[in-house]
Amino acid sequence: AVKQMMRVHKGDRPIPKTDEERFRHLLEDLEATRGSVGEAMRFCIENALLAKAIVHNLVSVMCRDLEDPPAVKKQAMLYLLSDILFNSHSTKPGASAYRRNIEDKLPEVFEHLRDVLRNRPKGVAT
Repeated sequence: AVKQMMRVHKGDRPIPKTDEERFRHLLEDLEATRGSVGEAMRFCIENALLAKAIVHNLVSVMCRDLEDPPAVKKQAMLYLLSDILFNSHSTKPGASAYRRNIEDKLPEVFEHLRDVLRNRPKGVAT
């Protein structure tokens, strides 16, 4: 499912194939743990010149469907977005682009999370 989401829009810097595979695996294996989120965040900051494509792909995977990925994976992805945003002030070239790109996607992310919460079965915690 994550494999299908790697896209590049016209004018965006493409994600090199090896980095695309690494990012895909990081998202597939992402858990809501400090180590897992930290590893994915390091990849994102190290590849800051690809900020627009990385944010687009992360949000596309996160918001693709109400039940896929599962809520716990969406939570981990939200932690990742938060960590990337926090570290967007780093001195890594291009890191500041994360702030603008994440801010542009936040309404979509939170509308999706609202829909996930509204559509969960009664009595089920997320």
